[in-house]
Amino acid sequence: MKVVIATDSFKGSASAGDLSLWIKEGWLSVRPHDEILCLPMADGGEGSRQVIEASARNLKGAAVIELAEICGITKYSTLDPLGAHTYELGVAIRDAIEAGAKKIILCVGGSASTDAGIGALRALGAKFLDKSGNEIPLGGAGLTQLDAIDFTGLIAGPQDGIIIFSDVTNPLTGKNGAAYVFGPQKGASVEQVELLDEALFNLVRVSGFPETAGSGAAGGTTYGFQLAYDAEVKSGSYEIAQLIGLPDAIASADLVITGEGRYDSQSLQGKVVSTVVSLAGQTPVAYIVGDKGIDFPEGSKGISLTDLAGSSEVAKKESRQWVTESGIKLAKSI
Repeated sequence: MKVVIATDSFKGSASAGDLSLWIKEGWLSVRPHDEILCLPMADGGEGSRQVIEASARNLKGAAVIELAEICGITKYSTLDPLGAHTYELGVAIRDAIEAGAKKIILCVGGSASTDAGIGALRALGAKFLDKSGNEIPLGGAGLTQLDAIDFTGLIAGPQDGIIIFSDVTNPLTGKNGAAYVFGPQKGASVEQVELLDEALFNLVRVSGFPETAGSGAAGGTTYGFQLAYDAEVKSGSYEIAQLIGLPDAIASADLVITGEGRYDSQSLQGKVVSTVVSLAGQTPVAYIVGDKGIDFPEGSKGISLTDLAGSSEVAKKESRQWVTESGIKLAKSI
């Protein structure tokens, strides 16, 4: 029997690579003669660079840059919803371009900021000015002072462009936009959310550049790079699946195991799980998840680590034990 393991990471608990190996360990303890292929997955958020660089067949001169590793929300002990920015992300992109990268693959999930990527663009040579011609402060709140944008000093992008990997479809502004939907997760109060949304709206007004579905990803970082570099936005989970050869692997598999930290209605909307299930087609899919808010599909096998361990706290604290146990239990059920 050939089994492909393609799970996302369990945030705050285990990487996708570790999860795959632990599931494999448990499975082979029961069915030692099966062929197990581990292809850890990601959707453009946390862990994406590691997944891509570990398994991608040929990046063709592309540099993979993950926002979460540089200025993501897990990098800070104290959140600063109004002042958090993406300047260091721009430094990393500039370094990659100057080092000769032919293309930038920018994975944008897990941000701590709502600055529409202007911090990063400032590091790349852009200027964002107030009415007096001075540069506005870094951070989302600074956008309320924006009166003009100067791209004359912006460095040229790589020859094959900047590609953004993201599965977020939210616009930049409004009730479904970056500030209202994601601001509270970054520590923003109700009043701060309103201010940040006004700031983002001001950016759109000054730039004259229309927002689109997905522009609100990573606090609007996607919008900033669409504005400055005409960046192309692609489904993170789908593109990563292609890069690591997941469709070909699934084509010859008898079973696919997938999962993520929390399985809920959002799992069915462009996340890793939905992408894997779509690619699987008629191949049976089993699920190993940290916790679940909805039932697994009828007729499918699935295990929640929270149910298995008795609580989410225990499951997270002793993740290797319970992930391995889930592999054992799943193998016994086949």
